[in-house]
Amino acid sequence: MIDLLVNLLLTGLMLLAIYGTGRTLRRSVPLTFGSRSADLAYSLAFGLGALATLLFGLSLAGLLRPVAGWLVLIGGLLLAGWQLPALLDDLRGAGEALREAFPASWPLRAALLLALAFALMNLIADLAPPVEGDTVHQYLLLPRYWVEAGRYVQPPNIWAATLPGNMMMISAWALLLRGASPAGYSLATLVTGFGMSLFLALSVYALARRYFGRGPAALAAVVIYTMPDAGYLAQSAKVDMGWAFFEALALLAVFRWMDLTREEPPPDAASGPDKWLILAGVCLGWAAGSKNQALISIALLGLWIVLRQAMRGDWRGLVRAAFTFGLATAVAAAPYYLYNALTYHNPFYPVFAGLFQRWFGGTPSPRSELGTEVFYPWTVGGYLTNLWNASLGHAPGFYLGFIAGPVFLIVIPVGLLLGFLRGERVAWRMLGYAFAFSIVWFLVKQAARHFLPGLILLAAVSGLILWRLARFEDWPRRTILSVVVLSLGWNLISELGVLYWNGAYRVALGLDTQASYLQRWHDVVIIPEFPDWETITVLNERLGPSDRVLAEHATSPLYIEPQLVSGSWGDRQRLDTITDPAALLTYLREHGIGYILDYVSDTADPPLYTQAAFLSEYGELLYEGSRTRLYRVVFPEGE
Repeated sequence: MIDLLVNLLLTGLMLLAIYGTGRTLRRSVPLTFGSRSADLAYSLAFGLGALATLLFGLSLAGLLRPVAGWLVLIGGLLLAGWQLPALLDDLRGAGEALREAFPASWPLRAALLLALAFALMNLIADLAPPVEGDTVHQYLLLPRYWVEAGRYVQPPNIWAATLPGNMMMISAWALLLRGASPAGYSLATLVTGFGMSLFLALSVYALARRYFGRGPAALAAVVIYTMPDAGYLAQSAKVDMGWAFFEALALLAVFRWMDLTREEPPPDAASGPDKWLILAGVCLGWAAGSKNQALISIALLGLWIVLRQAMRGDWRGLVRAAFTFGLATAVAAAPYYLYNALTYHNPFYPVFAGLFQRWFGGTPSPRSELGTEVFYPWTVGGYLTNLWNASLGHAPGFYLGFIAGPVFLIVIPVGLLLGFLRGERVAWRMLGYAFAFSIVWFLVKQAARHFLPGLILLAAVSGLILWRLARFEDWPRRTILSVVVLSLGWNLISELGVLYWNGAYRVALGLDTQASYLQRWHDVVIIPEFPDWETITVLNERLGPSDRVLAEHATSPLYIEPQLVSGSWGDRQRLDTITDPAALLTYLREHGIGYILDYVSDTADPPLYTQAAFLSEYGELLYEGSRTRLYRVVFPEGE
């Protein structure tokens, strides 16, 4: 229980340090944001982006040490103390906004209560050590390696090693404070999952507040926060919540630029429009530094800006806007892409690996990341099916099946039919951009979480429609509101089902320690393609951090001290397709892979390194358990 209390305290302190840093930087930004919520959201973005960049710089200098993590925390807290009057004002403003937004209408009050229940559920889940797939295989494993090395490294056995790392640097900061341990991993999830989900809700509130008022803004935040996919992301250390937070603020800045440039006569540059483009570019650059899918937003928003100026016939303004937006984006996004360009001759590695290999001699990759999450055919029918299933549920074969929920499917058509969006220029602007983004999303990656920039805008429009529905007392509209609340309740029930299945609540209730929770999860909950706790214990006790283990299922590597090497990735070369024993042994020797972990359940078409004949000749059995066998590779003499 002490570990949980310490993590809760450190979570609050880390978020407060981000706030203090951001509020201090906000003083140097010559813009008026129009609302307290937008001012707070942008301040948090400044703090988050600045600290992530600072940590990356420390990691390049080999200074990613616990003392640096504590100094960053203390520095941020000192800045927060300096900004104490602003902090107190922000807290009072949040209370006032909540009281105003908490309406007398019972359906909307119920919606807000459901959002609070979601927040409590996410907090409870994140008190347990994370077990989400990408978190334990990539997004916390990589920060663990950074912290252990004390510097920025790109281990070749981790496919995410070359991806932009702003949010992963925040996770590394948590590990510096608590160590690479279950408690540290839980703290990282609390900050980059739960904390960033609150930041996202605030940014959506700020976006909707700018145009629709406090009530619709509160409902917009409820809609985005109560999506099943948002719950899934908030209970992980994936980068999506932080990425979406920056995306929402970039959209708000671009919309504000559009508002200002619609004034007649057009204001000159000194009055502010170009400054909003700089702000949009910086936020979008930080988004790209968190997740490379932000490149879609850079392309779409850049094209929108250029086309808008071209349609107005403002060619000088077109050049100025494109240069301003592009330069600000490039500078903010530069660190990780520049590092990859110098290292792999491909700033987007492993994306476009084949293209850059042919044109610029870039490093090859067994996986480019493009098309890896496309399940529906590229047809109009496939597009509509994906939208429908992303709202109501995919078939079991869609392994990334967390969804946005049915609320958008209900609310937006109702709003259109009832004419609630008539004359709402900004709402139609939001719907238009969301539609354009949905097409690119469908062609590139079809999981709901990759559509977050579009869902942010749909949530803002949904908040407006729900608020206007609540103004009427007739039974048809009350029925629609009741259906929406029931849909939100169903979202909560589905997420509570996941929480019950994985047993994370047991840690918060004191039924499990963090260690016993992990043991129970591996032994009882998860499928046999994951190691049981006995296997993990054997690996950690018999092997060290420098040992490398080849496994067909390189699962749960976050909790395993030696390095697991996946057969489908290797060290950026597939090993499960090698059929020549001599070639395989040569590769294993050259890459220091001295052990093989074989799963008992594997029977169909096994790769060479798990075949009985290969293991009997080149493997020495060290351990045999109910799920796995561990072999030491016996290399032929003279090789």
